[in-house]
Amino acid sequence: MLIPLVVAPAVTETAPDPLPPPPPPPPPPPPPPPVVVVVPPPPPPQQIARSAKVTQVVRANGRR
Repeated sequence: MLIPLVVAPAVTETAPDPLPPPPPPPPPPPPPPPVVVVVPPPPPPQQIARSAKVTQVVRANGRR
């Protein structure tokens, strides 16, 4: 009596594909720009003198 032999292909254990490396983290946001405080330039001396003169006139008018 003949016994049929079933020849199956050899099962080789293969390692699973390695996972791809994780994506790099996003770059940190740039720091906010520094706040620049703009100081207005002082008024010219002529304007200071005019302001003083106007103040004197207003005071003189107030006394009347």
